[in-house]
Amino acid sequence: MVSRGLSGWRMRTLRRGDTLMRSRSLPNVNVTLEVASSLPPLFAELDQARQISNEIDSVLWLFGRACTAVLARDSLLDSVIGLEMLLVPNPGESRYRFTLHGLAIIEGESPQTLEADLRAIYDLRSKAAHGGSSDARNFESLAPRARLLLAKAIRGAARLMRTGELDMVNTKGDIAKSVENLVKSRSASAPRTA
Repeated sequence: MVSRGLSGWRMRTLRRGDTLMRSRSLPNVNVTLEVASSLPPLFAELDQARQISNEIDSVLWLFGRACTAVLARDSLLDSVIGLEMLLVPNPGESRYRFTLHGLAIIEGESPQTLEADLRAIYDLRSKAAHGGSSDARNFESLAPRARLLLAKAIRGAARLMRTGELDMVNTKGDIAKSVENLVKSRSASAPRTA
């Protein structure tokens, strides 16, 4: 079903049933008993993370925008902004830190594939921000991946907050700064070879 919002935009609406529809770029997701039973612990972890840092609300809002964006370019841009909020504390060498910090908190991915995808997604970010529509095919292929990586980064940050690996006290709730400190501490404790 297509509906029109107050601003005149049109989009598919979600319907009750056993599948969730988003757009042509995502397949149907079957809501199985396994998926449904995994949600309460995830929501509890996110709620705990929200109590530790109010940045989670902003990142979740961007994730929601990325999931409902009509254009793949907009979806990718909202995903990257959310990822940047989680991964990059200060300006300068952002792509490097975006990729390195993403490798530190996103789980369940091949490091080589994840690094390549994060670099490609970050490179498309400026084209998305400045209206680069000539890469429409790249936006279509990378927007779903960017949304997925944002979801995994949110989950990774929430898990690391819960376990105390992200020091949210000393950074006053700044998730990206806490991730940067985590990367530094892991690097400092890594064994050195001669």
